[in-house]
Amino acid sequence: MAAELQTIMNADHPPLFTAVIDEAVLRRPVGGPAVMREQLDHLVTLVGARPRVRIHVVPYAAGAYAGLDGPFVMATLPSGDDLLFVEGPFHGRTYDGAEDVQAAIQVWESVGGTAPALRQRKDRAGAVLAFDPPAWRSSVAAPPAQG
Repeated sequence: MAAELQTIMNADHPPLFTAVIDEAVLRRPVGGPAVMREQLDHLVTLVGARPRVRIHVVPYAAGAYAGLDGPFVMATLPSGDDLLFVEGPFHGRTYDGAEDVQAAIQVWESVGGTAPALRQRKDRAGAVLAFDPPAWRSSVAAPPAQG
């Protein structure tokens, strides 16, 4: 699946890809600090290198929000029809009914309003600063201490 997505995103005219990630996902310690920093740097580089890729991060400060119910994917097919894919812990399900798609659009719009964009920036030391607010930037994206 990942290889297929790479092929699609590397095409001459890739689709617009917008992702919303909960800040908790980026802060959860998985693989250690070096792995976490590498993953964050990859996301920031991806956003900087591909104008049709947009990543937004819902900050902790947003509190409870509609997207906490679980992940979903919306896609518009070449025919113009909208499709919704909802993931569960054991399976996923595809919906194409207008009512289901409209409900997902409402969740998407609600979540999108709480999630600032991931951006590529450099501080004076050359470290990648990847997200607002500044407190998050300094604690997650700060370069590892040199010792």
